[in-house]
Formats: sequence, structure tokens, C-alpha cells
Amino acid sequence: QKPAKLLPPVRIRVSPFLINIKLKIVFWAIFFMFFLYLNMIKPVWSTIKTFSGTSLKCPKQMKLNENLTADFDKSMSMLSLKKGDKQIGYEILERENNCIKGVDIEVTDNADRRRGLGSLLKALSVMIMKENNLKHVYIFALPEAVKFHYINGFRTANRSHEAAASCMKSLLKSNTPFDNLKTRAEALWLRISLKDQKAVDEADKLYDEFLKSVFEKGISLKDANFPSTLDMRLTSKNVSKNSSYYNNILNKFGIDYTI
Repeated sequence: QKPAKLLPPVRIRVSPFLINIKLKIVFWAIFFMFFLYLNMIKPVWSTIKTFSGTSLKCPKQMKLNENLTADFDKSMSMLSLKKGDKQIGYEILERENNCIKGVDIEVTDNADRRRGLGSLLKALSVMIMKENNLKHVYIFALPEAVKFHYINGFRTANRSHEAAASCMKSLLKSNTPFDNLKTRAEALWLRISLKDQKAVDEADKLYDEFLKSVFEKGISLKDANFPSTLDMRLTSKNVSKNSSYYNNILNKFGIDYTI
């Protein structure tokens, strides 16, 4: 048997023109990343006394991308976003034991909401939570803000039997096809009325199931019939799960901080 003939090696010639293009792409990519790095700002922290007498580390004024300024108003415990001299968004924060409580949040213009300024305010409050080694961010979400906070990692966390009962009542009166959830809600409502704390915890989990189903099915706000305010909580565990999401928001606006 004759040995197989070896084929001559194939030589591929790369055009100098293509090499130049690749080098230019690499150069501009490195330059762009370096430019972004130069435009990042690292927060500088100061400690204030809150209305409740507790201390809270908060960031000093920061010049952000898109001509924005983020500042913490110490007298009002308010995280403020401004463009020039005009305030375009804010969140009022309080420290309560081992958590940050978001009392009120607003972005004044629809166009600014679409730019993600609501998410920026939420990322800043998470940044403050982490810097102060706190465990949770609590908020009281209006019906139109429930989906926004759910997407941002917040979950139901009723702080009283009355609030949990309100959740179950609103679920039962919702115009939704979730009969199994309604049957369970009715049983929990009775236990909550008897001040069963375990029933409150179960009601939180049940309402999160309800929220997930509502958003997956695209059910309207009117038919979902959310409570007038919903107690919601973002835990440090959920922050860790969604850290890349929050870091991307901070980086987008030029803040050099890792959550």
C-alpha cells in the first residue's frame, strides 16, 4: 500500500487593508473605554444625622452623565436629580433600624422616566443601603408603581396584619382568572383576621405569585386591583442577584461604584 501523499500547506494571506481596519477598531475600543473611565465619578461620602437621630452615610454632590447632578438634601433626607437648576426627580429616604425606607419617589417628566431616571434613583438608594451595611430597602408603592418596583427586585413585605388583609381583599376583588390564588387568599384572610403572624408571611408569598401572574398575562392595572399602597421590600439577597442590573445603571450615568 502506497503512503498517502501529503497536501502542500495552505497559506492564507490577509490583506494589509483588513489588518489596518482591525487595528483601528481595537484602538478606538480601548480609547472609548478609557474615555468612559475618565468620565466616571467615585462617590464621596459624608455622615448625617436623620430625623430619628440615627446616622446615615450619604453621597456628596455628583456630576453625572447627560448633564445631570445628583445631590442629597440633608435637611429633607431627599435624594435629588437636577438638570441645571431644575429638579427633575427625587426620592425621600429615611433610616429605620437596619433598613432604608423610601417615603416618596417621583420623576416629573415622562421623557425622563423613559431615560431611566426612576431606575437611577432606585440604584442610588441601593448604593446608600450597601454603603451603610443595611439589610433592606422598604417602600410603599402606589398601584401605578408596583410593576416598576417588582421589575427592580422588590417583593411584597406587609408590615402589619391590616396591610396583609388589604392585599388578600384586593386580590379577591380583582378581575383576574386566578381562582386557585383567590381560594388560598380567602383562607389566609381568615387566619390574618385572627392575628396569625405566619399567615402574613404566607400572604406575602401568595401576593408575589399573584403579581408574577398579572405581569406575565399583561392584565390591566384596573383589573389587577392593587391595594392603594403596597408594602414592598428589596433585600440585600435580591440586590446581590440583580447586582449587574444596578451596576449597569450606575455606570450608564457615570458613577464608579460596584454593588
